Amino acid sequence: MFQSDVDEAARETCEEIFHRYGLPKAIRSDNGVPFASNGLANLTQLSAYWLRLGIELERIRPAHPEENGQHERMHRTLKFDTTRPPRTNLLQQQERFDAFVEEFNRERPHEALGMKRPAQVYKPSPRKLPASATVLGSTA
Repeated sequence: MFQSDVDEAARETCEEIFHRYGLPKAIRSDNGVPFASNGLANLTQLSAYWLRLGIELERIRPAHPEENGQHERMHRTLKFDTTRPPRTNLLQQQERFDAFVEEFNRERPHEALGMKRPAQVYKPSPRKLPASATVLGSTA
């Protein structure tokens, strides 16, 4: 898969998420594909698209995953709860991931949220994806 294909697939996924939940104020990422590059201003097509939408780019320092500790901790919990043992097939594995998301957001209290559940405090962004966003992100 070429870099442009990775950017396009990620952009399409982001667009679906932005339609559903609104635009975030910022996106925090590491410095890898598809978020950053060695090119002009370290931008990829995806990160340039985010900037055109008015989304601030927050990048952690290279080789410092601790700067994204909450995210890394969630990944550890996700891996532990969903892949040990791995399910027999992809459908069963996806069902386990879906169950994890439901539990993580609706049932499990989080210390960082004052022992509330994410679904209790989450609000979609009031910033809507503009109708012209598809044109902005298009590589055609």
